[in-house]
Amino acid sequence: ATAQDILEHIRALNSPLVLVNFWASWCGPCKEEFPNLLSLRAKLAAKGLQVVFVSIDEPRDLQAAEEFLRANQVDFQTFYKGTQDVQFVSQIYPKWEGVVPATILIGPQLKIVDAWEGDATVAEFEKRVMRHLRGT
Repeated sequence: ATAQDILEHIRALNSPLVLVNFWASWCGPCKEEFPNLLSLRAKLAAKGLQVVFVSIDEPRDLQAAEEFLRANQVDFQTFYKGTQDVQFVSQIYPKWEGVVPATILIGPQLKIVDAWEGDATVAEFEKRVMRHLRGT
């Protein structure tokens, strides 16, 4: 998917808050935090949280990424960078420094309301998400 494809998907979700997580199958911290994100998605979906996963795996790692998604029972649309340069992430998150996992929270009008690079605990994720979901 291109950055534009991902942004159009986020816009179409029409959600008060979308958590976008850039991950890779070869990234240990990405794989560790993944179940936390799925748990948070299940817990806060009723409050409007949507989660979008974007794999930055290279084509040679696509099968590993697909197997990881299946193993985690991901049953919703996810995205894959394909053969494009990984810098496409910067078209979505301009301040990205190249670290994965990278997570951004996008509010209305595709405005980035929070972002961080590196892994986080489920408590950290929930605290950041709830800061932006209150009052929705």
